[in-house]
Amino acid sequence: MALTPGLRHNLVALGVDHAVFMLGLSFASQATILPAFAAHLGAPNVVIGAIPAVMTLGWFLPSLFAAGHTEALARKLPFVVRYTIWERAPFLVLAFAAFLLAERAPGVTLALLLLMLLTLTGVGAC
Repeated sequence: MALTPGLRHNLVALGVDHAVFMLGLSFASQATILPAFAAHLGAPNVVIGAIPAVMTLGWFLPSLFAAGHTEALARKLPFVVRYTIWERAPFLVLAFAAFLLAERAPGVTLALLLLMLLTLTGVGAC
């Protein structure tokens, strides 16, 4: 099967987007950076240990339910583009929370951290 120019462009764009997102995600590692941020906020060990669990749950559970839907789609690119923004937006929320909310309300920031991690991984898994 020959690649059409449109398909080639979409493959390159999606590949570059994925590579840049994974590079950015390495700066928010679930094994080092995010637990250190939670510890700085005074999180108990249960919350620190929940970070990798929440992210793993978010990446693997939704795909079980979304696979049937996405398999039946005639065009998958609009689906990917529609949900990609919701995979990126939680990092903006976390950045604002770290700068504006963390000192005044660390408990709210911790809850927001777990919720945003579940959101970004849950949407990214679809």
